[in-house]
Amino acid sequence: MNQIKLFLITTIPLSLNFFKGQIAFLKKDFEISLVSSNGELLHAIAASEEVNFHVLNVKREISIFHDII
Repeated sequence: MNQIKLFLITTIPLSLNFFKGQIAFLKKDFEISLVSSNGELLHAIAASEEVNFHVLNVKREISIFHDII
């Protein structure tokens, strides 16, 4: 049976540090993927936690046109 997918999404990879202790626990019941702007920290956390990651460059300021795209 396939696990339920759970995406942990942040605007910057630094914020993923908040989830470091929780990812291993969540992996027991979910297929975890990290989603954040590109950066070495995103790659490092995904590798150390052995989870997938996706790069999504999110603007931090409001940008309706960019958000729609």
